[in-house]
Amino acid sequence: MAKNSFKPYRANIKATFLNNIKVNKSVNQQQHLVLSWQGNQVRNVILPVYKYTHSVTTFNHKRISSRGLKANIIGAVEVKQQKGANIFEIGYQPSYIFKMVSILTALAWLLVLARSLQIIMVKEK
Repeated sequence: MAKNSFKPYRANIKATFLNNIKVNKSVNQQQHLVLSWQGNQVRNVILPVYKYTHSVTTFNHKRISSRGLKANIIGAVEVKQQKGANIFEIGYQPSYIFKMVSILTALAWLLVLARSLQIIMVKEK
């Protein structure tokens, strides 16, 4: 029987906590997470952030699609840093379907609340 060598918790700790890249983190006006750091050489680095299908990202002021963004097996972002200043920005843009389902859910709850109040009012009479 083959032993599974993939250890997601270990990979997460390595990418997030044991990562030797020192980044400054901030949030911009669009509520996107901005990571900035100084690179001493051109090389691939794993950043302590994770991408999703609807992630909106820029690296050194160039927009990168979620599909064009490289990630390790657990989704931690990997970029090729430049020598000197590097800036990575990541945000999330929910899909149209998610927005519509959220609105429908809110409306359904309002209808449940209205119907509940109507039943209570009828019982009190």
